Amino acid sequence: MKGSISDFSKAKYLKFFKDLFSLMREHSKPSTRIAFLNADFRDFQGIPAFDEDPENAILVLEYAKLLENCGWKITHLIDCPLSTERFTGNMVSKMQGKRTLGIIRRTLIIGKPNILHKQ
Repeated sequence: MKGSISDFSKAKYLKFFKDLFSLMREHSKPSTRIAFLNADFRDFQGIPAFDEDPENAILVLEYAKLLENCGWKITHLIDCPLSTERFTGNMVSKMQGKRTLGIIRRTLIIGKPNILHKQ
């Protein structure tokens, strides 16, 4: 959607989350927990997996590193499967033909304030 964070460039999008995670850490108590549910963002619409440009992707690992850099200690990574019903047989057939990948999970990143983190 125009004007939403999903319309940002990769750099601006990651800066948004860096600022958000830092602000949340700044205003959190030692007993606070953060839960962030997301998935890899991959630039793959209709592109064979082999031809994907990793420079255009944001992997869940990058979100976890960002959280850690903003003062959070990651305590859990939990895969949350999505229903396979989101892909029809016809869609799967087209994806196989084009050799594209489908994402059927989200990852829940759970963390707590890292008391050893230097601002």
